[in-house]
Amino acid sequence: MDYYDIEFDFSDDGENMKVLLEKSNDKSDIILCDFEIGIKTLLTNYSEYVNLNYREV
Repeated sequence: MDYYDIEFDFSDDGENMKVLLEKSNDKSDIILCDFEIGIKTLLTNYSEYVNLNYREV
């Protein structure tokens, strides 16, 4: 995000982490969409890893 000179801040209440923008634009929307896809991919891969390597008891 620094590359595109976008002002942002993070918020974390212990349960949810948020990226806060004062002004969004086309570039920031694309970056946040890519970020969201990346997080969902990581969560899916982790879930699949747990399901493949650990049995429920």
